[in-house]
Amino acid sequence: MGSWVRCKCDELVHKNWFCGTGVSLVASEDALDLPDGNQMTANQLVDKLFAESDMLLRCWNCSRIILLNERGGEFVVKFFAPEED
Repeated sequence: MGSWVRCKCDELVHKNWFCGTGVSLVASEDALDLPDGNQMTANQLVDKLFAESDMLLRCWNCSRIILLNERGGEFVVKFFAPEED
């Protein structure tokens, strides 16, 4: 189940970057800050952002936002449900 995460509503949500499922990248300010004089290619910057940022997924079934952090051998998932009016 490496390309999926299970939502709290029990729906499977795809987390593959390259299959058109609308996965977004949430980059922190630290990930975007580069030291002065750092010469980095576009590919190196993209690699850095993927390595240091969280995935943002949306469950199509319940509309929860899922924030996923898979860095450092850990798997941390946070769920955010839409507010009721």
